[in-house]
This record gives sequence, C-alpha cells and structure tokens, in this order.
Amino acid sequence: MESIVKRGKSFSVVYYVDGKPKWESCETETQAKERKIEIEYQQSKGTFVPPSIMTVSDLLDNFIESYGKSKWGFSAYDSNVGLLNNYVIPEIGYLPIKNCTTKRMTTFFDSLRKRDAVQLPGRKSSPSLVSDRNIYDIYNLLNIAFRLAVEWEELGKNPLTRSMKPTATRGTRDSWDGVTALKALTACEVTRLLVCMHLAVACSMRNGEVCGLRWSNVTLNPENDFKDAELNVDVQLSRISRKAYEELKRKENQIKFIFPEVYKDKGYKSLLVLKTPKTLSSVRKVYIPRTTAKLLYMWKNMQKELKTDKSFQDFDLVVSLDNGRPIEGRVIMKMLSSFT
Repeated sequence: MESIVKRGKSFSVVYYVDGKPKWESCETETQAKERKIEIEYQQSKGTFVPPSIMTVSDLLDNFIESYGKSKWGFSAYDSNVGLLNNYVIPEIGYLPIKNCTTKRMTTFFDSLRKRDAVQLPGRKSSPSLVSDRNIYDIYNLLNIAFRLAVEWEELGKNPLTRSMKPTATRGTRDSWDGVTALKALTACEVTRLLVCMHLAVACSMRNGEVCGLRWSNVTLNPENDFKDAELNVDVQLSRISRKAYEELKRKENQIKFIFPEVYKDKGYKSLLVLKTPKTLSSVRKVYIPRTTAKLLYMWKNMQKELKTDKSFQDFDLVVSLDNGRPIEGRVIMKMLSSFT
C-alpha cells in the first residue's frame, strides 16, 4: 500500500517491494502525489520497476520508520532525528549508499570534528564545535542504519569499522554526601523545595519522578504515627515534543496523562505529560522515613488551603505550583541553585 510521508520540508512516497519498504523523496507534496499515482498505475499494469539508487537520505528515512519508531522513546526520537537532520543529511544525504566507502565515511567523521555545532532554538549557548558525544551517537545511528541496509540487500557491507568508532566520555555529576544533605535539609525554609529534597534524598527519587508523584500513590498513616508510610513510583513528569508524540503512535500507552495547555491558541510545540518510566525496574514501592512522612502530611494540609481558591487546578500532584499546575524539574533545579 503506497503512502506519502512528510519528512521535514520534503515528502516521500513509501511503497513495498518483496515485503521491503522503499522510499522515494520528492521536493513538494504535489510531486509526491503525482509520483504515487504513477507508481500505482505502473504496479496495476505490472510494469513498475523501482529505482535502484538508494541515497543516504532514503536509507535514513527507512531506518527511522522501520527501526527508530519501534525502538526509541519520545526524547530519544527527538534527539536522534535531530542529529541526523542537523549533521548527516546536509553533508551526505544526497550520496548513494553504494558510494559510502570506509574512506568516504572516515572523511565525513573527520569533517564533523571541525564543524560548528548547530545552535538549538530556545537554548542559549556559546558557539562551539560538535561535541564528541554527538559524534559518538551519530556513529552508532549510522552503524545500525548501514547494518540494516546490508540485511535489506541494498548494500554489500557496512562501511563503518570499529577502528572508526569515536570515543566519548560522560561527565560526572556532583552529589551530596550525608553531611551536606543533612545540612541542606536543615537549612531549607521553602516548604515546596524541602519536600522535593526529602523525596530525592530520603526516598531516592529522580527529578521527574518527584514532579510526577501523585497523592493517590502515597500512603502516610498519620493515625499510626506514620508507621509503614510508603509511596509507589509508576510515572514521571516529562516534556515531549508534539512531533514525537504524533510520530510514535504505538507508544501512546506509555502516556498516562497529558496536561492541558495554559493558552490553547498559542500552538505549543511540546506537551507536558505523565509517562511511564524507561525501564520496568523504575516502577517500585518506596518506604517513606517518618520525618519525611510528617513533612508530606504537613504539606498536604497546606495544599488543602490552596485548593479553596477557584483558580486551583487539582491534578493530584504532590509537588505543584500554587495554582495546582505541575512544576517542571528545571524549575526545581533553579530553586535549588538559588538555595545552595
């Protein structure tokens, strides 16, 4: 069954030959529609012969559709597609994959190390070269794509070699020791931030898990002096792009709730959601220490006062703004930075 898929500013006609998807890129939607009609007509007459030249751009379209959409999560989809669109397609997208020799790909990676990084919209950053981490990720993406091309019998061998693989080191994250954590918990006078810190330190919760925690998942037992207080972690607060949400339809079951937009006519490009954690091991039950349980009980009563305001939107969130709406992790980190 032929279809037309929009990829960035171009359009592709997708059809199947011997059960394998084929992509033909067109500059405009009109050209894509005309090509689709032409393919359907030729197939009905038995005269259709698919083009034999697959470009890197065609391969990556295939790769994203058949591999990426089934393997990647929402954030990974945005990140990986961004890397391919920003650094690969502009440089070698036009190149037939049969011309992608090991020597040619070595030249490509050498040029990546010398070019400026693409400045992402909405992010303030000083001009810099493409990071080693991005080059490492690009290599991994192309390596999988070329391996698939070999499996699809579009390519004789994978032009990427192990010796070509870039190295990348992840930066270390600073963490508090017990003395620093106790000092911070004692000194903090902002209740909302103190609740976040307790959940992070005493309950070993990640930022997104803290922001997505709901009262329905918290058991405090005040009548029993908070004995056996516990909480269940089963979602996290995340901001995902609307495009990723629309493309990864098969992963819709991972989204448990979509928060309504503040201004419906603003045309947001992202969604604020509660979604399941990346791994099953992250879904867990956590024991709440008595000190933290008492703080949560006090905080819950403080929230009851806020709920009397008609403007309060009750999403059952443990950590929220004064109007009940979710508070994102970056806001908490900013509060923490101001505190420390």
